[in-house]
Amino acid sequence: MANINELLDKIKDIQGGIWPSVANAVSEAANNLINLNYEDVEIADTLALGPLTSGPCVSLQFEFADKQGNAAVIVIPEKLFLGLVGLVTEEEVAEYEETQMIQMNPVLDGFISGISTALTNSLGKTVAIEKKDFNYGALTLPPVIAEDNECAKINVSLSSGDLEGEIYWLIDSTVSGYISGVEDSAPAEDSPAEVAAPANVPAQQSAKVESAMPSSTDVAESIAAAPADPFNDTPKTSSLDVLMDVSLEFCVELGRIKLPVRDIIDLGVGSIVEIDKAAGEPVDVMVNGSLVAQGEVVVVEDNFAVRVTEILSPRERLYKLSDKS
Repeated sequence: MANINELLDKIKDIQGGIWPSVANAVSEAANNLINLNYEDVEIADTLALGPLTSGPCVSLQFEFADKQGNAAVIVIPEKLFLGLVGLVTEEEVAEYEETQMIQMNPVLDGFISGISTALTNSLGKTVAIEKKDFNYGALTLPPVIAEDNECAKINVSLSSGDLEGEIYWLIDSTVSGYISGVEDSAPAEDSPAEVAAPANVPAQQSAKVESAMPSSTDVAESIAAAPADPFNDTPKTSSLDVLMDVSLEFCVELGRIKLPVRDIIDLGVGSIVEIDKAAGEPVDVMVNGSLVAQGEVVVVEDNFAVRVTEILSPRERLYKLSDKS
């Protein structure tokens, strides 16, 4: 098994391809544009991780299905988690409540599914994740990490509008080698040489969600695998030329609201329907049903138009479209 220190450079190299995919999945689930940017990776003493969040946190623990004896955990400080809850519910959230874990399950799952999608593309095989466990409270490390002397701590900044903070991805030496492509998947002891990824493991508590991530389509893989300069966020498009003339649906969404059937029947000429957008709020810019930007409505030569005020990077947009392919 490779030492984490020996893998540090490889762990750093793959982060640029992981977090755009995670940002896409989380933004989709939250119905808000959420930016995730890799900051750095360091070797952390497992005994010193207790005060990592200076209070309660939400931890997302999971394992990779085809790698025996591994553990990974994403740590979201309480304040940042409550900010995400406020984005999703469009309400002021001052303190944690148990129902929030249920409300936020799709968003929290987006962090993990985004990692799975990115690794599926970078490793060239389906990367399934199992034994997902979402918890609130003091940080409790998985035994595999807690019993080791050190782990890799990947620091990632999260922002959306006025919301800003930092999350942490903690991985043990087994996961470090696995995601770096240094150690291939190894079959469990006393198992046949080739083992298919296991089926979903039954949920062990209400906050646990488990699924095997689907593999990307051929078109999705060609988009996500487009080579990119790690110091330039604009992807090279030589392998995408064949797709550049494909037309996509571009839609500007002012807002939406759910109405009971009786209210729909009662609608008539002159009826006013109040939607979920306040005056002055940015509108959503959708491409093929995926949120890629936000902007403000303007008038250009008697026609409505939209001025983009916030947008995903080119690579994040390609990941977003690959998820819809």
